[in-house]
Amino acid sequence: MDIIREAKKVFDIEIETLESVKNNLGTEFEKVVRSIADCEGRVIFIGMGKSAHIAGKISATMSSLGVPSFFLNAGECAHGDLGLIQEKDVVVLISNSGETEEIIQIIPSLKKIQAKIISITGNRKSTLERNSGITLKLNIIQEACSLNLAPTSSTTAVLVLGDALAVVLSRLINFTSDRFAVYHPKGALGKRLLTYVRDLMYSGAENPVIHEEAAIKDVIIQMNREQMGIVNVVDENNKLTGIITNKELLDCVDKNGLHTELKASAIMNRSPKVVKPDMKASEIMEMVNSDSEIWFLTVINDCFEPIGVVKVKDFIRMGLSA
Repeated sequence: MDIIREAKKVFDIEIETLESVKNNLGTEFEKVVRSIADCEGRVIFIGMGKSAHIAGKISATMSSLGVPSFFLNAGECAHGDLGLIQEKDVVVLISNSGETEEIIQIIPSLKKIQAKIISITGNRKSTLERNSGITLKLNIIQEACSLNLAPTSSTTAVLVLGDALAVVLSRLINFTSDRFAVYHPKGALGKRLLTYVRDLMYSGAENPVIHEEAAIKDVIIQMNREQMGIVNVVDENNKLTGIITNKELLDCVDKNGLHTELKASAIMNRSPKVVKPDMKASEIMEMVNSDSEIWFLTVINDCFEPIGVVKVKDFIRMGLSA
Protein backbone atom coordinates (compact mmCIF):
# COMPACT_ATOMS: atom_id res chain seq x y z
CA MET A 1 0.00 0.00 0.00
CA ASP A 2 1.24 3.46 -0.90
CA ILE A 3 0.71 5.19 2.45
CA ILE A 4 1.22 8.73 1.20
CA ARG A 5 -1.14 8.22 -1.73
CA GLU A 6 -3.82 6.83 0.58
CA ALA A 7 -3.39 9.78 2.93
CA LYS A 8 -3.75 12.24 0.07
CA LYS A 9 -6.98 10.51 -0.95
CA VAL A 10 -8.43 11.42 2.45
CA PHE A 11 -7.49 15.05 1.89
CA ASP A 12 -8.96 15.00 -1.61
CA ILE A 13 -12.27 13.53 -0.48
CA GLU A 14 -12.65 15.91 2.44
CA ILE A 15 -11.67 18.93 0.36
CA GLU A 16 -14.23 17.91 -2.26
CA THR A 17 -16.82 17.68 0.50
CA LEU A 18 -15.96 21.12 1.81
CA GLU A 19 -16.18 22.59 -1.69
CA SER A 20 -19.64 21.04 -2.06
CA VAL A 21 -20.82 22.46 1.27
CA LYS A 22 -19.37 25.88 0.46
CA ASN A 23 -21.01 26.01 -2.95
CA ASN A 24 -24.39 25.10 -1.48
CA LEU A 25 -24.46 27.80 1.18
CA GLY A 26 -27.59 29.85 0.73
CA THR A 27 -30.54 31.49 2.41
CA GLU A 28 -30.80 28.82 5.10
CA PHE A 29 -27.30 29.63 6.33
CA GLU A 30 -28.20 33.31 6.46
CA LYS A 31 -31.39 32.51 8.39
CA VAL A 32 -29.37 30.56 10.95
CA VAL A 33 -26.89 33.43 11.37
CA ARG A 34 -29.74 35.94 11.86
CA SER A 35 -31.56 33.64 14.30
CA ILE A 36 -28.49 33.23 16.47
CA ALA A 37 -27.65 36.94 16.27
CA ASP A 38 -31.19 37.77 17.40
CA CYS A 39 -31.19 35.17 20.17
CA GLU A 40 -31.92 36.67 23.59
CA GLY A 41 -30.71 33.57 25.38
CA ARG A 42 -27.86 31.17 24.75
CA VAL A 43 -26.97 28.98 21.79
CA ILE A 44 -26.83 25.31 22.76
CA PHE A 45 -25.14 22.75 20.53
CA ILE A 46 -26.22 19.15 21.00
CA GLY A 47 -24.73 16.04 19.42
CA MET A 48 -24.11 12.36 20.04
CA GLY A 49 -20.99 10.30 19.39
CA LYS A 50 -18.55 11.94 17.00
CA SER A 51 -21.06 14.73 16.41
CA ALA A 52 -20.90 15.52 20.12
CA HIS A 53 -17.19 16.26 19.87
CA ILE A 54 -17.82 18.54 16.91
CA ALA A 55 -20.73 20.24 18.69
CA GLY A 56 -18.51 20.92 21.69
CA LYS A 57 -15.82 22.51 19.57
CA ILE A 58 -18.29 24.71 17.68
CA SER A 59 -19.83 25.84 20.96
CA ALA A 60 -16.40 26.69 22.36
CA THR A 61 -15.58 28.73 19.25
CA MET A 62 -18.88 30.57 19.49
CA SER A 63 -18.25 31.50 23.12
CA SER A 64 -14.72 32.69 22.44
CA LEU A 65 -16.02 34.95 19.67
CA GLY A 66 -18.67 36.62 21.77
CA VAL A 67 -21.74 34.40 21.25
CA PRO A 68 -22.93 32.95 24.61
CA SER A 69 -23.00 29.21 24.03
CA PHE A 70 -22.59 25.83 25.66
CA PHE A 71 -22.58 22.17 24.65
CA LEU A 72 -24.81 19.32 25.79
CA ASN A 73 -24.41 15.62 25.11
CA ALA A 74 -27.66 14.25 23.71
CA GLY A 75 -27.40 11.16 25.88
CA GLU A 76 -27.38 13.27 29.05
CA CYS A 77 -30.18 15.55 27.92
CA ALA A 78 -32.81 12.86 28.49
CA HIS A 79 -31.57 12.48 32.08
CA GLY A 80 -32.01 16.03 33.29
CA ASP A 81 -29.64 18.23 31.29
CA LEU A 82 -32.58 19.61 29.31
CA GLY A 83 -33.24 21.66 32.43
CA LEU A 84 -30.41 23.94 31.32
CA ILE A 85 -32.37 25.01 28.25
CA GLN A 86 -34.81 27.92 28.36
CA GLU A 87 -37.44 29.34 26.06
CA LYS A 88 -35.24 32.14 24.72
CA ASP A 89 -32.44 29.78 23.73
CA VAL A 90 -31.54 28.53 20.27
CA VAL A 91 -30.76 24.81 20.13
CA VAL A 92 -28.63 23.43 17.30
CA LEU A 93 -29.04 19.67 16.89
CA ILE A 94 -26.31 17.89 14.91
CA SER A 95 -26.90 14.49 13.32
CA ASN A 96 -25.68 13.43 9.89
CA SER A 97 -28.36 10.77 9.54
CA GLY A 98 -31.04 12.93 11.10
CA GLU A 99 -32.30 9.84 12.88
CA THR A 100 -29.94 9.56 15.86
CA GLU A 101 -32.14 8.10 18.60
CA GLU A 102 -30.78 10.24 21.43
CA ILE A 103 -31.37 13.37 19.37
CA ILE A 104 -34.87 12.47 18.21
CA GLN A 105 -36.09 11.56 21.69
CA ILE A 106 -35.42 15.05 23.12
CA ILE A 107 -37.25 16.96 20.38
CA PRO A 108 -40.71 16.77 22.08
CA SER A 109 -39.21 18.26 25.25
CA LEU A 110 -37.46 21.02 23.32
CA LYS A 111 -40.78 21.92 21.72
CA LYS A 112 -42.46 22.10 25.11
CA ILE A 113 -39.69 24.36 26.35
CA GLN A 114 -40.33 26.39 23.16
CA ALA A 115 -36.67 26.83 22.37
CA LYS A 116 -35.91 27.47 18.72
CA ILE A 117 -34.65 24.31 16.98
CA ILE A 118 -32.03 24.43 14.24
CA SER A 119 -30.59 21.27 12.74
CA ILE A 120 -27.46 20.36 10.85
CA THR A 121 -27.89 17.08 8.99
CA GLY A 122 -27.02 15.23 5.84
CA ASN A 123 -30.58 13.95 5.39
CA ARG A 124 -33.20 16.52 4.45
CA LYS A 125 -36.05 14.00 4.63
CA SER A 126 -35.16 12.92 8.14
CA THR A 127 -37.18 13.13 11.35
CA LEU A 128 -34.76 15.80 12.55
CA GLU A 129 -35.32 17.99 9.51
CA ARG A 130 -39.10 17.72 9.77
CA ASN A 131 -39.02 18.91 13.37
CA SER A 132 -36.63 21.83 12.92
CA GLY A 133 -37.40 25.47 12.31
CA ILE A 134 -34.33 25.80 10.08
CA THR A 135 -32.17 23.04 8.62
CA LEU A 136 -28.68 23.26 7.20
CA LYS A 137 -28.44 20.33 4.81
CA LEU A 138 -24.94 19.04 4.11
CA ASN A 139 -24.43 17.21 0.85
CA ILE A 140 -21.93 14.57 1.97
CA ILE A 141 -20.88 12.66 -1.13
CA GLN A 142 -18.86 10.06 0.76
CA GLU A 143 -16.90 9.60 3.95
CA ALA A 144 -13.12 9.57 3.63
CA CYS A 145 -13.09 6.21 5.40
CA SER A 146 -12.33 3.41 2.92
CA LEU A 147 -15.49 1.64 4.10
CA ASN A 148 -17.53 4.83 3.74
CA LEU A 149 -18.67 4.32 7.33
CA ALA A 150 -16.58 6.22 9.90
CA PRO A 151 -17.60 9.89 10.29
CA THR A 152 -14.79 11.75 8.54
CA SER A 153 -15.92 13.98 5.70
CA SER A 154 -19.22 14.61 7.46
CA THR A 155 -17.69 15.70 10.76
CA THR A 156 -15.12 17.88 8.97
CA ALA A 157 -17.91 19.55 7.01
CA VAL A 158 -19.91 20.29 10.17
CA LEU A 159 -16.81 21.59 11.93
CA VAL A 160 -15.96 24.02 9.14
CA LEU A 161 -19.61 25.03 8.82
CA GLY A 162 -19.58 25.80 12.55
CA ASP A 163 -16.44 27.88 12.13
CA ALA A 164 -18.14 29.81 9.34
CA LEU A 165 -21.17 30.45 11.54
CA ALA A 166 -19.03 31.65 14.44
CA VAL A 167 -16.79 33.91 12.38
CA VAL A 168 -19.64 35.49 10.43
CA LEU A 169 -21.57 36.03 13.66
CA SER A 170 -18.59 37.66 15.34
CA ARG A 171 -18.40 40.17 12.50
CA LEU A 172 -22.14 40.73 12.52
CA ILE A 173 -22.13 41.60 16.23
CA ASN A 174 -18.95 43.71 15.84
CA PHE A 175 -16.91 41.50 18.14
CA THR A 176 -13.57 43.24 18.81
CA SER A 177 -10.09 42.08 19.72
CA ASP A 178 -10.54 43.79 23.10
CA ARG A 179 -13.55 41.59 23.86
CA PHE A 180 -11.61 38.55 22.66
CA ALA A 181 -8.91 39.42 25.17
CA VAL A 182 -11.47 39.62 27.99
CA TYR A 183 -12.52 36.06 27.20
CA HIS A 184 -8.90 34.86 26.91
CA PRO A 185 -7.04 36.57 29.77
CA LYS A 186 -4.60 33.70 30.23
CA GLY A 187 -3.56 33.49 26.60
CA ALA A 188 -0.71 35.48 25.08
CA LEU A 189 -3.09 37.53 22.95
CA GLY A 190 -5.29 38.29 25.94
CA LYS A 191 -2.30 39.44 27.96
CA ARG A 192 -1.08 41.71 25.17
CA LEU A 193 -4.50 43.30 24.80
CA LEU A 194 -5.34 43.58 28.50
CA THR A 195 -1.94 44.76 29.75
CA TYR A 196 -1.12 48.45 29.47
CA VAL A 197 2.12 50.41 29.80
CA ARG A 198 0.92 51.82 33.12
CA ASP A 199 0.74 48.25 34.48
CA LEU A 200 4.45 47.64 33.96
CA MET A 201 6.10 51.05 34.12
CA TYR A 202 8.54 52.13 36.80
CA SER A 203 7.31 55.45 38.13
CA GLY A 204 7.61 57.75 41.13
CA ALA A 205 10.82 57.11 43.05
CA GLU A 206 11.75 54.37 40.57
CA ASN A 207 11.63 56.77 37.63
CA PRO A 208 15.27 57.78 36.94
CA VAL A 209 15.39 61.47 35.93
CA ILE A 210 18.34 63.83 35.70
CA HIS A 211 18.87 67.37 34.37
CA GLU A 212 20.63 67.76 31.05
CA GLU A 213 23.26 69.99 32.72
CA ALA A 214 24.22 67.23 35.18
CA ALA A 215 27.77 65.88 35.09
CA ILE A 216 28.42 62.40 33.75
CA LYS A 217 29.43 61.20 37.22
CA ASP A 218 25.97 62.20 38.49
CA VAL A 219 24.41 60.26 35.65
CA ILE A 220 26.38 57.17 36.69
CA ILE A 221 25.35 57.62 40.32
CA GLN A 222 21.68 58.01 39.39
CA MET A 223 21.75 55.03 37.03
CA ASN A 224 23.47 52.86 39.64
CA ARG A 225 21.07 53.99 42.41
CA GLU A 226 17.95 52.97 40.50
CA GLN A 227 19.52 49.89 38.87
CA MET A 228 17.47 50.63 35.74
CA GLY A 229 20.13 50.84 33.05
CA ILE A 230 18.59 54.11 31.86
CA VAL A 231 18.00 57.69 32.98
CA ASN A 232 15.58 60.19 31.48
CA VAL A 233 17.16 63.56 30.75
CA VAL A 234 15.07 66.72 31.17
CA ASP A 235 15.46 70.48 30.68
CA GLU A 236 14.62 73.28 33.12
CA ASN A 237 10.91 72.82 32.34
CA ASN A 238 11.04 69.09 33.12
CA LYS A 239 10.51 68.27 29.44
CA LEU A 240 12.16 65.13 28.13
CA THR A 241 15.16 65.99 25.95
CA GLY A 242 16.81 62.59 25.73
CA ILE A 243 17.86 59.41 27.51
CA ILE A 244 21.13 57.87 28.58
CA THR A 245 21.56 54.11 28.77
CA ASN A 246 24.56 51.93 29.47
CA LYS A 247 25.33 52.09 25.76
CA GLU A 248 25.76 55.88 25.76
CA LEU A 249 27.87 55.70 28.92
CA LEU A 250 30.18 53.05 27.51
CA ASP A 251 30.59 54.99 24.28
CA CYS A 252 31.45 58.09 26.31
CA VAL A 253 34.07 56.24 28.39
CA ASP A 254 35.64 54.72 25.27
CA LYS A 255 36.00 58.15 23.69
CA ASN A 256 36.76 60.35 26.71
CA GLY A 257 37.98 58.15 29.55
CA LEU A 258 36.62 57.89 33.07
CA HIS A 259 37.33 61.48 34.17
CA THR A 260 35.26 63.31 31.58
CA GLU A 261 33.79 66.69 32.43
CA LEU A 262 31.06 66.33 29.86
CA LYS A 263 27.46 66.97 30.74
CA ALA A 264 24.48 64.67 30.26
CA SER A 265 23.31 66.65 27.23
CA ALA A 266 26.56 65.88 25.42
CA ILE A 267 26.13 62.13 25.34
CA MET A 268 22.37 61.58 25.56
CA ASN A 269 20.29 59.98 22.85
CA ARG A 270 18.19 62.87 21.59
CA SER A 271 15.67 60.66 19.78
CA PRO A 272 14.36 58.34 22.46
CA LYS A 273 11.43 56.02 21.90
CA VAL A 274 8.51 57.27 23.96
CA VAL A 275 5.13 55.79 24.86
CA LYS A 276 2.00 56.83 26.71
CA PRO A 277 0.74 55.06 29.85
CA ASP A 278 -2.55 54.05 28.20
CA MET A 279 -0.86 52.19 25.33
CA LYS A 280 -1.42 48.43 25.19
CA ALA A 281 1.28 45.82 25.43
CA SER A 282 0.36 44.74 21.90
CA GLU A 283 1.33 48.19 20.62
CA ILE A 284 4.62 48.06 22.51
CA MET A 285 5.49 44.68 21.04
CA GLU A 286 4.80 46.00 17.55
CA MET A 287 7.39 48.71 18.17
CA VAL A 288 9.87 46.22 19.57
CA ASN A 289 9.37 43.76 16.72
CA SER A 290 10.13 46.50 14.21
CA ASP A 291 13.29 47.63 16.06
CA SER A 292 15.33 44.98 17.85
CA GLU A 293 17.53 47.66 19.42
CA ILE A 294 14.75 48.84 21.76
CA TRP A 295 15.30 47.72 25.35
CA PHE A 296 13.80 50.66 27.23
CA LEU A 297 10.93 53.01 26.56
CA THR A 298 10.29 56.30 28.30
CA VAL A 299 6.72 56.92 29.40
CA ILE A 300 5.60 60.51 28.93
CA ASN A 301 2.48 62.49 29.76
CA ASP A 302 0.69 64.96 27.50
CA CYS A 303 3.22 67.66 28.44
CA PHE A 304 6.12 65.50 27.25
CA GLU A 305 7.35 65.06 30.80
CA PRO A 306 8.91 61.67 31.62
CA ILE A 307 6.69 59.94 34.17
CA GLY A 308 8.24 56.51 34.02
CA VAL A 309 10.18 53.83 32.21
CA VAL A 310 9.26 50.39 30.88
CA LYS A 311 11.69 47.56 30.22
CA VAL A 312 11.14 45.35 27.20
CA LYS A 313 12.38 42.35 29.17
CA ASP A 314 9.41 42.74 31.54
CA PHE A 315 7.02 42.35 28.60
CA ILE A 316 8.90 39.27 27.42
CA ARG A 317 9.00 37.81 30.93
CA MET A 318 5.22 38.07 31.19
CA GLY A 319 4.76 36.25 27.90
CA LEU A 320 3.63 39.38 26.07
CA SER A 321 5.99 39.00 23.13
CA ALA A 322 4.50 38.10 19.74
